[in-house]
Amino acid sequence: MDFKALHYVIAVAENGSISSAAKKLGISQPSLTNYLHRVADELGAPLFERGDRGYVPTYAGERFIAYARQIQSIAGELDNLSPRENGKTVRVTLPPFEGSFIHPFAIRRFRETHPDVNLMLIESNDTAEILRNGQADFAITATILPGNEFTQTLLVQDEILLVTANNHPIESHSIWKPGCQRPWVDVNLLVGEPFIRLFPYQHTRMLSDALLERENIQPKVLMQTRSVLTSIRVAATGAGVCFAPSSGIRDSQFPESPAFYSVGDPVVMDVYFTKLKYSHLDDAASDFATLITDFTR
Repeated sequence: MDFKALHYVIAVAENGSISSAAKKLGISQPSLTNYLHRVADELGAPLFERGDRGYVPTYAGERFIAYARQIQSIAGELDNLSPRENGKTVRVTLPPFEGSFIHPFAIRRFRETHPDVNLMLIESNDTAEILRNGQADFAITATILPGNEFTQTLLVQDEILLVTANNHPIESHSIWKPGCQRPWVDVNLLVGEPFIRLFPYQHTRMLSDALLERENIQPKVLMQTRSVLTSIRVAATGAGVCFAPSSGIRDSQFPESPAFYSVGDPVVMDVYFTKLKYSHLDDAASDFATLITDFTR
């Protein structure tokens, strides 16, 4: 299997159709279809199933696409390894699609104070291995890493919020509860609502799924996306509802104004600053870690 396979499969997932993906890739539709069949034969499982809304990844497809994106990201980093004049790079690893844990103004301030230091954000699910191999100075994680070689400090408790259109009827049932960032609503009021869902390996999806399972709610799925901002934008139109981390809505502007609600006890995602227990951060890495902490809390 080659990099072309990764690129082709991701294109189909992003476009939702083989014809659209083929046009974007500049190849014929039969050629792309045959290529997908060959990849599926190599893996021993289909990557997509055809539904009312186009081609949707199977479970095997979701896992393939997740790893394909990681490989593309790493390949891009290798291609762009052009250190600045003094050759210094600060590397931070974090889960895929969780870049909102790092406030953009922390990056801006770091650039102002360390103009000659390159920043590299490595999105990967293999956080522990990346730290062990010295490929990153530190990590931002939403889980406790296994093993006793890591030091993990709670960075922030990121509340998972329900997102609806601004005029959704659920607003009349909202109340204020202690410990909640937003007005609280009972998720049982969402039975029958169409949901915009993130992918199963994303932590927001895991936590919201656990909440729905506790309440015996089987969500009616409108669409899936890896993008928190996309899910919020769709929910804001009234097409459905979604769950999003509070960090994902920070400083964001939306074409339609969504409404945000607390749910559960509330539902909270613990986010940690993580590094090897006996590693030493140099001045630049230490300064960036401090900025992340200051802007997040």
